[in-house]
Amino acid sequence: MGEYAPFLGGLLLGSLLNKYFYEVVFVQNVAYYSMKFNDSAWVKSVILPAYTDARGSRAFVASLLCLDGVHTASLMYAIWVYAVQNYNNPLALGTLVRPLRLDVTIITIVAFMVQTFLA
Repeated sequence: MGEYAPFLGGLLLGSLLNKYFYEVVFVQNVAYYSMKFNDSAWVKSVILPAYTDARGSRAFVASLLCLDGVHTASLMYAIWVYAVQNYNNPLALGTLVRPLRLDVTIITIVAFMVQTFLA
């Protein structure tokens, strides 16, 4: 096992799991949009108080999917930078790539939106 395997291995494994779950969410979104929309008024008002019609809840679901997509893309880019672009360059592991800096904000926004809906 290499010296940097725990860092790169954890990043790779976590990113692959994230990619798998993103694909599951994507399939659920396709099913959600292909079914007849029949949410109650309570669910619509909980999702986004500003949008009490069907378009609002669909916009909420679509925005979550887009934010998850940006999160997944930033992880894939980080793997590329650390494992491919800077192969055999241990000093590169000490710097944080730009998309990962933004990723913390994206994860916070997604968590806030989902937990607000579920609360």
